[in-house]
Amino acid sequence: MSGAFYRETVHVLRPTERQTRGGSSSLDYAGIRDEAGVERRNCRVRPLSSDEVADQDRTTSVSQWRIASRPGDGDWDVLSTDWLRLPDGTVVEVVGVPARAQHPTRSEVHHVEVLAQEAKN
Repeated sequence: MSGAFYRETVHVLRPTERQTRGGSSSLDYAGIRDEAGVERRNCRVRPLSSDEVADQDRTTSVSQWRIASRPGDGDWDVLSTDWLRLPDGTVVEVVGVPARAQHPTRSEVHHVEVLAQEAKN
C-alpha cells in the first residue's frame, strides 16, 4: 500500500504500574488522558465499525479503529495495555495483542497493526 495513506500521527499513552498492598502490581490509568504520550508518525487510522446505522439524517458514532504503521517502518513500541490518542483527539484502548507482521525477506518486523476501541474510563 502506498505511503501516501500513512500520514497520521498518534500518541501512545502508557499506564503506570502500581504496587498493591498484597505485593502484586496493577496498572493505573488515572490521568492518562492528560498525558502528552509518545508520538508515532506515519500511521494510518481507519474506522472499522459504528454504534448505529446511518442514513441521510443521522451521523455515525465510530466504535472501533484499526491503526497501522507504514509498511517497512519496522517495530513500534505499543503494548496491549496501552491507550492511543488519535489525530482528532479521541482516546482509544488497544484491543488484544498488537499484530507485528514479519518482513517478507528479512527476520525483522515489517509493520505493526492494532485494533482499538474507545477508552471506557
